[in-house]
Amino acid sequence: MKKLVDDARLIFKCCSLYYLDGLGQKEICNLLGISRPTVSRMLSLGKETGIVRIEIQNPDNVLYGQMERELEKALGLKEAIIVPGGLGPESTSHSDAELGRAALKYLARNIHEGDYNAIVQILPKAKSSNQRFNEAGDICSPPVMR
Repeated sequence: MKKLVDDARLIFKCCSLYYLDGLGQKEICNLLGISRPTVSRMLSLGKETGIVRIEIQNPDNVLYGQMERELEKALGLKEAIIVPGGLGPESTSHSDAELGRAALKYLARNIHEGDYNAIVQILPKAKSSNQRFNEAGDICSPPVMR
């Protein structure tokens, strides 16, 4: 006897109801007269067999999205945000504004009382983490802590 989870037509129908029509697993159970674990197995089989292919579109910039994911994985970060910046003095105010907007969006979503957050801007002139920059962007001595 053929199992329900081997029925390609039923797997397709289950996946269509879930992914295209937006029905929940419980609703599909009631509609098709099958158990919830069976619906779950069919949804998994739909992915495994290629009936369902999930594609994620990055709305901003695929290159930065991939670089952000790589940074998060490599450095164990919860979230990395790369903000496009230009070269030359005329692009500085635009880059700073973009950085500010991105930081504000991040903080609005994530800051909670007692949390520590870091916002980092990587500058091309930096030779070491001890170097600091004045307002003109020139390297200057680090502040002395007393």
